[in-house]
Amino acid sequence: MPINQDAVNSLIDNSIPSETSNRVYFVEPANLMTAIDFFKRITGQGVPSLTSMNVAAGGFFFHTHSENIDGSRVNVTLRGGSSSIVPISRTLCTPSGDETSTYNLPGCTTLDITNPEALSNVPRFSGNATRVEFKFTQREEVVIAGFGN
Repeated sequence: MPINQDAVNSLIDNSIPSETSNRVYFVEPANLMTAIDFFKRITGQGVPSLTSMNVAAGGFFFHTHSENIDGSRVNVTLRGGSSSIVPISRTLCTPSGDETSTYNLPGCTTLDITNPEALSNVPRFSGNATRVEFKFTQREEVVIAGFGN
């Protein structure tokens, strides 16, 4: 099955562009299951069991679907992690007041597409010659604690 470019457009519609990179998008709130669902919709392929996937040097798994589109090799890769970090903001709400802390989350689930400019039905990728990444995570978290009856 060819890469479903309408599903790629849907993924973009459900993501937030990064403020620091024109090739990174965030899908949130999301997790590995959300990423697997988009991988299936885009490639038409199910993901093999995690134990049969390739393992990167960083220890996370990955699975790639490749296709030639108009002479360009387009890869759609699902990775269980990433070498880049994502800043997370956590607010703890208690009766004595709110406290917000920020920390970095290493290696969230990522779906990347190489040579996205070959996807002619995805006009938002024109000029994005190398690759784009979609990070499936939740960058803001609010925890409410200590408000019992």
